[in-house]
Amino acid sequence: MSPKSDLFPAAAPPAPPPKAAVPLSECLKHETAAQEDDRDGFFASPGFLRAFEQVFGDRATVEVLTLTAPHGPDARLPVMRCRVWRRPGLAPRYDYLAKDARYVLGLGRTPFPLRQISPVLGLGAAQLRFSALRGALGGALGDPTQFWAQAAAELRRQPGWDIGVFPLPEDEIATAAQAFGSLGCAAFVRPLNRTYFTLETPAPLDQILARQSGKFRQNIRRAQALADKEQIKISCHRGAAARTLMPRLAQLADLSWKAQGRQTANARGQSVLVPFAGEQQRFFDALSKAPGLTPVMTLAAGVSHDEAACLSFRHGGTHVTSLIFQRPRSGAASYGRLVMQAQIDHAIRSGARRIDYNSSAPWVRPYADTQTRYDNLLVIRPGLRGAVLTRLAQMKGGGAHVA
Repeated sequence: MSPKSDLFPAAAPPAPPPKAAVPLSECLKHETAAQEDDRDGFFASPGFLRAFEQVFGDRATVEVLTLTAPHGPDARLPVMRCRVWRRPGLAPRYDYLAKDARYVLGLGRTPFPLRQISPVLGLGAAQLRFSALRGALGGALGDPTQFWAQAAAELRRQPGWDIGVFPLPEDEIATAAQAFGSLGCAAFVRPLNRTYFTLETPAPLDQILARQSGKFRQNIRRAQALADKEQIKISCHRGAAARTLMPRLAQLADLSWKAQGRQTANARGQSVLVPFAGEQQRFFDALSKAPGLTPVMTLAAGVSHDEAACLSFRHGGTHVTSLIFQRPRSGAASYGRLVMQAQIDHAIRSGARRIDYNSSAPWVRPYADTQTRYDNLLVIRPGLRGAVLTRLAQMKGGGAHVA
């Protein structure tokens, strides 16, 4: 393609009018469909979306798009719209939600104001992955072609956005890019190299530990012996009992490295620092009360004070880990690992069919049987403004231009 035709592409055919988004007030009607999709159900559930809107609604508009399935339940695609500032590469690494850049260390200047559409993502919500209720359009483990053909078409029809950003599993990012490309949208893959860990086939905790190295098991025995010596008890609490422990989780958060400021975060080699006190605490307080979600708190408590706590949620057959905090000395003692193991054991014993650790931290890898790499798909809306943004993305962004 010549430079002239690349910069001034032929006009795209007129798109049909967009379908109306489903108001969040109506989303509870779709809870059954949410529970049927264990892969993304928690982050696309009405409870999660309502809590997100309650806390972050001043920075993003949340909508739910309906994708019609010819047979079986329709798909639901939650999206957020926000006005953002972006670097020349256009796609963020962490700060998908407007004003989340304040939590990213060493980000630098972001000179370009843009209208962005994306999945419902935010650092304060501990959510950085694509989520949708796919219904009969491919299902969680099925062929994503049908889903993305409809999703891309519906997103293309939506007005009022310049770029779309979608952190997707690497095994479906090419399918999504092709679907957008067929509609005249430029699409770029921006590498994230971010791998998330899940346990897709739950097994008793003893079997999970038996698969680990002798050194790993020795460290666990040492941590358990120290916990016994210091009379530290580990317990799991569900529902209302878990909600009563939220203040104790906040106390541990105030003692963790995340409350020590940017200098400590930089010294630990962290890229992001999200303090719990403030909007993250408000979000998880709201999430713990959301219908359709069951909070689970796992606590390591000593005689005089708490050592570590993990907040997770049960939605349908999936157990999702959200936050874990511990005292600084508890990290060296591996009490956080004992808490993680206790919540895994609780989840499996209570019938969880899948555990999503919602983490790319290497220390959870021993407890997983599946790892999924995610990369960003950057999509640019066609038109004159889109042509300029496409040229900018080609020059400055890195990654592959795939459509």
